[in-house]
Amino acid sequence: MPYIDLVRSVDSVPHKDEPSFHEFEVSVYKFLSHDGILLGYIIPKVAKQFEFETQAVIVNNEKHEVKIIPSLDTENKRTQMFAKIAQRWRDQRLFETLSGWRNELFAVYCDNHKMYMLVERAFSNILGVVTYGVHINGYLQNSADPNSIQLWIPRRSRHKPTFPGMLDNTVAGGLEYPNGTLQTCLKECYEEAGLNEDYVSQYISPVGAISYMFRNKPPEDFIQPEVEYIYDLPMKQGLIPNPIDHESEDFRLMNITEVISSLLQEKFKPNCALAIIDFLIRFGIISSSNCDSYLEIVTRLHRKLEFPLR
Repeated sequence: MPYIDLVRSVDSVPHKDEPSFHEFEVSVYKFLSHDGILLGYIIPKVAKQFEFETQAVIVNNEKHEVKIIPSLDTENKRTQMFAKIAQRWRDQRLFETLSGWRNELFAVYCDNHKMYMLVERAFSNILGVVTYGVHINGYLQNSADPNSIQLWIPRRSRHKPTFPGMLDNTVAGGLEYPNGTLQTCLKECYEEAGLNEDYVSQYISPVGAISYMFRNKPPEDFIQPEVEYIYDLPMKQGLIPNPIDHESEDFRLMNITEVISSLLQEKFKPNCALAIIDFLIRFGIISSSNCDSYLEIVTRLHRKLEFPLR
């Protein structure tokens, strides 16, 4: 599979300038704040369920809108109300995704980067709101040979509910409230790879972010706009990652040829493939001189999201 097809498979919602965007827009409902700001996109069967939640939202089927009621005019009111809805839907087993309940809170934002409310992580994709995470590339590079790049690649546990047994970034994790990006990196590096906080804080480097809008496969074809903050972590020879939380089976040190082969065979978790492609671009392995779709790849890795962001 070419790199661009990997990117399109994750950034799978049409862009506004594409003819198919109108077809997408009329197939979903806009999820609006109490004052009319677009927070996300909701699929019709979720909007149908929201018709019973009149204490929280107003569903307008003509306009294809689900709007939070004006009386929920504080962050605390909204957080409490949507926590009750999420728990009720979970108890009723309405959506399979809620079986992956995390007891983790994700922040939803409104204008001026202000927090609008907190929602359970497993509920966030039902609402179609922007979620955030960190992806860390742990790599080795011989200073005498810039082309000798290797990446530490874990295999996801076969018992994980999502993408079991697939390859992953060295470390990755969702941005759980109230943790910031660096705090999340330190936490996840220890839990997923057994890496010492002192080492990580000394050597880790923020190198940008990727953004995209993903649509899951039916029947729960939720819309997921996501932002992933990307970090590079040079690894010393002899420093071997070791999974502490057992979310990964093991780690393998792979050279770039092996990484690319696995990438094109779709062995990586889809959004992790995008973080790897971003790494390959920054290290000059994918460039305009060897990839016809270079500009489209770069554009799609940095999609302009139309929602308020953190």
